[in-house]
Amino acid sequence: MEKENILEEILKSSKDQETNLFRIARYIEEKNQISGNLNYWDTDLNSLDIQDKLFYKSWLWLSYMEAEDTILKPIDEIAEVFGEHIFQSISVLSSKFDCENDLEEEQIRLKGTIGKALLDWAKDHIK
Repeated sequence: MEKENILEEILKSSKDQETNLFRIARYIEEKNQISGNLNYWDTDLNSLDIQDKLFYKSWLWLSYMEAEDTILKPIDEIAEVFGEHIFQSISVLSSKFDCENDLEEEQIRLKGTIGKALLDWAKDHIK
């Protein structure tokens, strides 16, 4: 399978957003020979190419928040992927201040609007 078609094939196999994000993460792991249980703060991820690193660390951050059922201060990669406005909105939410309804907590999940935005970003950036 040609590299350009791999992501397309991954996305064709499921309509479930969370599953597709997981499969893209696994593709990045295989492509970069990542093994073990990494966290978004691991410096081992700094060796990935920039697009893979942005996706993978954002995915890990979202997954960690979902597993812990909390909102965390956003990592720098979030501003790169989603833009400064979203970064600031998540920062406000993580501080437990009123966010003027720009983002609701349930949107910042793999199945929410942030997960969809990450999936859309991956379609344009992951090779």
